[in-house]
Amino acid sequence: MGSKSPGEQFFRELGPRGVVFLISVSLLCIAAAIGLWWHRRWRYRLAIVLIALSLIGDLFTLFDLRQPQAMIPIVVATAMLSFLLTPAIRNHFSISID
Repeated sequence: MGSKSPGEQFFRELGPRGVVFLISVSLLCIAAAIGLWWHRRWRYRLAIVLIALSLIGDLFTLFDLRQPQAMIPIVVATAMLSFLLTPAIRNHFSISID
């Protein structure tokens, strides 16, 4: 078969720790999504941090590993951050009850 992606190789090397890491990230994403739905300020901040970290990883993939398919998640993450950081959305979450 073809060569494995660097991400796949990384998680294979981590073994069971990789599974724990991915489950943890998934739970954080679920918490952020539910918090956005319930208008919780700290989960709004969590969503911004998670999306920003994802964007940084995708930029690394694009520029360092030269994988052009990383452009799609970069566009999606940028759009999501742009929306979440608009004044109306920031103001909405600044007056929410935690």
